Amino acid sequence: MKTLAMSTALLCGLLLCGCTSKPKQPAENAGSASTGNPPTSAGTATSAGSQPWTGTDIDQFLAKKPNPSHASPLAGQGATFVTYGQQYSVDPRLIVAITAAETSYATGKCHSTPVVNTHNAWNWFWCEASHGCGNDVCVNSPFDTWGSGIKTVSHFMRSTYINKGYYDVKLIASKYCTVGCENWIPNVTASMREMNGDPESLTLEIGH
Repeated sequence: MKTLAMSTALLCGLLLCGCTSKPKQPAENAGSASTGNPPTSAGTATSAGSQPWTGTDIDQFLAKKPNPSHASPLAGQGATFVTYGQQYSVDPRLIVAITAAETSYATGKCHSTPVVNTHNAWNWFWCEASHGCGNDVCVNSPFDTWGSGIKTVSHFMRSTYINKGYYDVKLIASKYCTVGCENWIPNVTASMREMNGDPESLTLEIGH
């Protein structure tokens, strides 16, 4: 269903972005749920097996990804990651780490479309749920804002993955990425661990 161009892999450096096939992903308000005005600061996100991690920590991490000279456009969204992580009880580091494997922290392309144009750093192809993808799942699965994407992926990562028994990175990969996924688990796992997260413990405990 999805074949990434070679240029995408080159953009990702050591990361191989994305995978070649995904199941239909659900949408929230046609994949473009409004975030309103997310707070500029948020509490601390802590999963059962990891160290605390704040929105500021996430921003500082993304400011150096995929490398210090090429900061992720997601830098500045740390509070949003933590806010929706708290709302849906999902470790926000997972939602960040998926972008590492899929789009090199939102710096790559989906087919020929720069991810920064669609705000879909997760290759979350929600258009497939409504059979509305036409001939390009990338262009037809945009989010209005980064916050909209963070909210949607956090919500459904909880309701259609973790709550359905896909409670660690390896299990999530078996559903999220089904073909061409040899680098998906290592990339997500490495990113989570770099953020002091636990790829086997994704249920959030909230501290303030």
